[in-house]
Amino acid sequence: MPSTKHPDDDALLFFAVRFRTATTTTALYSAPNTTMAKTAFYSAGSYGSPLYAIRSFDPSTPMILPDPKPRPPPGRSTTSGVPGEIEVAVPVFEACVHVGKLERAALVLKRLEDIGVLDPEQLMSMNNQYLESWLRHIKSDPGIGKAEDMHAWYEVHIREPKLPQTPETIAYMLKASLLTTSPKGTRLNRLIKRYMGMVPTDQGLDVLYCTDILSDADIAAITKHYPEFNISSLEDDGAMYEARAEDATASIPADVTAADGSVVPEVLETPQKGSGLSTIKSTLEIFKQMRDGYDISTLPPSERREFQSRLETDCITAAMDRWREMDENLRKMGLNTAVSSTSISSRLWTWHQDLEQHLKDEFVEIEKAEKAVKKNEEELDRCVWGPVLMQSTPSRLAAITILTVLNSLAYTGVEKGVSLSIIINHLSRTAEEDIQATRSRRERLRTWPVALRSKVGAALLSALTKVAKVRVVRDHPETNEKVSSMQPAFSHNYQFRRGRKIGVLMVHPVFAETMRKEPRADFLARHLPMVVEPQPWSKFDKGGYIDSPVALLRMKSGEQDQRLYAEAALAQGDLEQVLKGLDVLGKTAWRINRPVFNVLLEAWNTGEAFAKIPPLHPDLHAPEEPEASADPLARRAWQKALKQAHNQKMSYHSIRCYMNFQLEIARAFRDQEFFFPHNVDFRGRAYPIPTYLNHMGADHVRGLLRFSKGRELGERGLMWLKVHLANVYGYDKASLKDREAFAMENLTNIYDSANNPLQGKRWWLKAEDPWQCLATCFELKAALDSPDPTKFVSTMPIHQDGTCNGLQHYAALGGDSWGARQVNLAPGEKPADVYSAVADLVRADVVQDAKLGNPIAKAFEDKIKRKVVKQTVMTNVYGVTFTGAKKQVLKQIDALYPTFERDTGIQSGLVSSYITQKIFKALSTMFKGAHDIQYWLGEIGGRVCRALTAEQLDQIANNTTNLQQGSSRAKDIVTKKDLLELCRSTIVWTTPLRMPVVQPYRKNSSKVVKTCMQSLILQNPDHFDPVNRRKQLQAFPPNFIHSLDASHMLLSALECNELGLSFAAVHDSFWTHAADIDVMNRVLRDAFIRIHGENVIERLLSEFEARYRGGLYMAQIDPSSPAGKAITKWRKGLKKRLTGKDELLLEKQRLELLNSEDETERQKGEAMVTPASIYGQFASESGADVLQEDLSGTALGSLSASPIAEADEADIDEGAAPDADAIGAEEGDIHAPVELQAEMPVTVWLPLSFPAVPKKGDFDVNELRESDYFFS
Repeated sequence: MPSTKHPDDDALLFFAVRFRTATTTTALYSAPNTTMAKTAFYSAGSYGSPLYAIRSFDPSTPMILPDPKPRPPPGRSTTSGVPGEIEVAVPVFEACVHVGKLERAALVLKRLEDIGVLDPEQLMSMNNQYLESWLRHIKSDPGIGKAEDMHAWYEVHIREPKLPQTPETIAYMLKASLLTTSPKGTRLNRLIKRYMGMVPTDQGLDVLYCTDILSDADIAAITKHYPEFNISSLEDDGAMYEARAEDATASIPADVTAADGSVVPEVLETPQKGSGLSTIKSTLEIFKQMRDGYDISTLPPSERREFQSRLETDCITAAMDRWREMDENLRKMGLNTAVSSTSISSRLWTWHQDLEQHLKDEFVEIEKAEKAVKKNEEELDRCVWGPVLMQSTPSRLAAITILTVLNSLAYTGVEKGVSLSIIINHLSRTAEEDIQATRSRRERLRTWPVALRSKVGAALLSALTKVAKVRVVRDHPETNEKVSSMQPAFSHNYQFRRGRKIGVLMVHPVFAETMRKEPRADFLARHLPMVVEPQPWSKFDKGGYIDSPVALLRMKSGEQDQRLYAEAALAQGDLEQVLKGLDVLGKTAWRINRPVFNVLLEAWNTGEAFAKIPPLHPDLHAPEEPEASADPLARRAWQKALKQAHNQKMSYHSIRCYMNFQLEIARAFRDQEFFFPHNVDFRGRAYPIPTYLNHMGADHVRGLLRFSKGRELGERGLMWLKVHLANVYGYDKASLKDREAFAMENLTNIYDSANNPLQGKRWWLKAEDPWQCLATCFELKAALDSPDPTKFVSTMPIHQDGTCNGLQHYAALGGDSWGARQVNLAPGEKPADVYSAVADLVRADVVQDAKLGNPIAKAFEDKIKRKVVKQTVMTNVYGVTFTGAKKQVLKQIDALYPTFERDTGIQSGLVSSYITQKIFKALSTMFKGAHDIQYWLGEIGGRVCRALTAEQLDQIANNTTNLQQGSSRAKDIVTKKDLLELCRSTIVWTTPLRMPVVQPYRKNSSKVVKTCMQSLILQNPDHFDPVNRRKQLQAFPPNFIHSLDASHMLLSALECNELGLSFAAVHDSFWTHAADIDVMNRVLRDAFIRIHGENVIERLLSEFEARYRGGLYMAQIDPSSPAGKAITKWRKGLKKRLTGKDELLLEKQRLELLNSEDETERQKGEAMVTPASIYGQFASESGADVLQEDLSGTALGSLSASPIAEADEADIDEGAAPDADAIGAEEGDIHAPVELQAEMPVTVWLPLSFPAVPKKGDFDVNELRESDYFFS
């Protein structure tokens, strides 16, 4: 019987072993799984169940990371320039080994060893980096002396301290021995046997498989002297398969599409600030080198990957090439760009050349600083940031600096100057990303800390301010002759803003005027759509793009907890479904819809306002100023109108600039198949990484995109294509039959729109989404004109949108039958409209008030429309504050009734406040269960944010907690304020897909960083910062809902992929081919039921009880309650007043005794009298409760209950926490007048427990199976 073994299985085995990642440690080696390589990619996960199934997990054993070790107090830099801070020293060491500064790398590594805070594994990893750099040095200049030093280092710093050596460690030492020792004699034999003898017998082959260190000749020499291991037979087989693979690749034919000779017009440029449009066009120049119609997808895979790699890395090179070309062209015309040109683009090459030379000189100064015996402060600084900069080249750094500074100026404006800290941060971040992109993907580099980043950015910015000049022409005061001079384009100055003196970068007025006329500099080329399928996600920073590292998780700058949890979840396989889901989203292939693109380009190039495209030259006339004696109300209206006109003009310009980029990218990709790699935010929501052109864009971008692969419509697909036309037109509240009929009734209009989109009746322009409507008109006409419409191959993405998806999840969680009907969880003949339902409730309430004589109600009772309430209903579920909701309602009132104030004499602001209250009331009535759950989430979150963990309690008891990380001595913890500063427990939970969600909101500390330009006060995010309680509370409910809708989307994506569907998503809008809509809708319902079929809230409670077990939280008791009075009396009766710490440790002792297994100890705990025991006694007798958290803005229908809440002016739109830090005095010791102190809450430390889950309503989520309009 012939063998069933695939002929390539041996080759797979060979390549898997031969090309193991060099950074893998001994402990991580395992045999390759050749079976998985041959199976369907998404058929099943490592758990044995389908990837789209909910993997059950025990919430009582959640993943809990231990509290990080406190950072050691920052030490001073040594006299040789070695930094004293660990977070700075590590990236400086990595830079030193990369650029070959071995002596300085050794100094830094010795300092880290002496401090003793790094784990042995970390020290071993750094020693491996050091040995690798030393080996490169030996290869460039072999010499036995260098090898001897390397052997000595190994003995003293690796073997003697007994660091956990890896196969790479031994491979480096073997390679050094082979390079510097003669094969004659016994020395080489002795060295090889010595090092190979240190390797455990079962891991000897692992050393020989370090093939990126050891060559075939090296392995042969090693096995000759140490024959215990011999892999020559496997090498021979591998060579055979390697040759076979190369031949197979070379034989793939390249089928090139022929050009059709058509000419595609250029995109009309919008005058912009900076030079970014030129830069993006330069990067896209690679597409212009191809004839029209040339399709990259027909190339062999290796060539497509090479093309993609060039796209990712050509950004800086493209900019420099364009500057050089423009400079050369002007010189050919006899113009010296250094003195005669006033345009930005023509001057940038001169700036680049001058800055490059300045940085070369700076590199020389860095070398001098290294060698200086006695270093001054400037030289010490150079020793820190110098090696970091030298990882790049002066030419590349110069280009990065110019592009980034112009970009920052364009975004923040040039008139008033740009904050130095902002521009330095932007510049250093860009330099860091570029350096990391040029390093090997297997190298995981430490993120630069804020101090190092500031020094690097300041060094580059300072260099630019010294060399960048502009030509200024002035009239001579006496002769009136034109006199020109070269003056600095930028200057460093100081301004007072909000009472603080800050450094700013000022732009010369001449250059500022030039910037207003030319395109701005946007550094964006690395994140264009991809022309090959994105790399599957496998690690935190490995996935998506080929050469440009992108993080799996979108995080705030400096955030550490989220990465730690994500990497821990990755290590134990918990993120498998998330990673595979992102791969599914990324592998959906797209193309540009050419008919829509042609119409859009023609309309754009007219420069006129058209279908949501703002005009190039808007005709906005400023209103005439009223007389000084005019009515104050009229003057106020004039000021408002003036501001609106100015804002409108700037908005038009901004939109056109953005659309300009989108059209340039669309034009470049017009003939190509492309892909959008995705990553997730901390809640698990997926986003495409390409910024400008993606399916989450505005209407015109969505209209430009179609699937690359098509599907025959079929009968149902044809129906859904017609329904889709009604949906994008705005006729989406009718039944499916009525929507299909709408399309048929408008066939004449549809054909006219497709045949004459610009010169016809322009029916499509009346649509809610005109460009998507036009795209559907083209598609429907093409289908109906085909011989058999059901056989038409359609590439149109058909959308299925949820009905206020956040409310759908809340209705399911709370079991609200009424609310479920309003958001289409329950079946119905027609789609329900929650916004109209809320508007009806508000209208009824207002009419009732009008009957009672309320003047606002009388003025507005006939003006309540769906649009007035829609945005507030939509965002209320995501935690919008009352103030934010008022602004939303006010915006709609002003838009719908612009003369309301003049007609009624009632201020619109008063009306918006009144209507907002009614909207909140209606929501709390309609979604009572959801309202209760939101309050419950806020309450449990509030307790966590005021809690100290069991580990922290032990540290306090042992006096090992350091409040001030920057202090060399621990501060004694006495007051309530001190204890609250230790409340560092951020809110963490696990999604249904096992992804840990870590809220990032902390009260970040600041640090002063000295740079070569000025001292900067910068935020320094850290694990040890106390949590920002208000932000944590306000963001928790919406973020929790977002984590559920993200899980629903990814589960749906996985199952759709399993069924062979193309799938794309915009959060709660899911897309596929028309023929597959019915299948996708079934998948969406099933995924939602799988999530809510479990008791999500009970599981969350179990997780919180396990995650925060053993802690104490600070509660506030009503001082007038029996419990409050009793606790106050007990405290007054003590002979010695207890400090906050004393009382906390007393409660800790009682809690430990109560939890003891010893009956005697439990009795002691029960006999103890503490504030918590007194509270427990009165709570059981009279039901005295802890004062409720101020949960304003966290629940459906909640109103601000305090000035603190009302002061928070920031909306939490789409779940983001507000920017205002409105915690105020509640976070510290409150100093109130004596007469008010009796009314202050009584604080007490209680065992951390959580209230019972609110009672759930009677809605059964399984009813969803019969709902046709859940997503429609």
